[in-house]
Amino acid sequence: KIPTDLIDLGENIRDVYTDYEEELYELGESIKQVGQLQPCTVYQKGDRYILKYGSRRFKACLKAEIPTVDCIISTEFKDEKERILTQAIENEHRKDMTDRERESYISELRKMGMSIEQIAHELKKSKGWISKSLKAYEQREKNADLLAGLQGEVDTATMYQFDKLSNEKLNEFIEEVKKEDNTSESLGIKVRKE
Repeated sequence: KIPTDLIDLGENIRDVYTDYEEELYELGESIKQVGQLQPCTVYQKGDRYILKYGSRRFKACLKAEIPTVDCIISTEFKDEKERILTQAIENEHRKDMTDRERESYISELRKMGMSIEQIAHELKKSKGWISKSLKAYEQREKNADLLAGLQGEVDTATMYQFDKLSNEKLNEFIEEVKKEDNTSESLGIKVRKE
């Protein structure tokens, strides 16, 4: 048991959980009632601890003002590539990981010099799945201004299809969607029909 105020959040492939405030509250209340069923993993740095795994659990404990967190004390990641890969494997099968988060960490691994084959092997995914995620991330970055203000996150399958559309067609679809209901779902329907 480590005092909550001695733990700092480490780097994470997941985004800040601002969209999950209610879920964090519920998880914190559950931990208060039945205890922390799964410990967080931390490593020591000076007189403080840096979180490696379990940021959702830790944030729920913070929100619920739980004074201590059950932790396993581990070693620091040997490098940034190990951190990303380990967190990716831990998070990959969770339903609440967003497509954008997934695309982002795959892109980071690629920038670190890993081949598509190596990433696929480490994550136990197909090379096609990795390639599709990389192409979707590229399109998401390229079209960030166009997507600004759209309600909901555009999924990987839709982002991947952007590459097959002309700029004129893509602009036309986004303008139509913004006049209709301004949702990523509507954009996905239009793009996949094309």
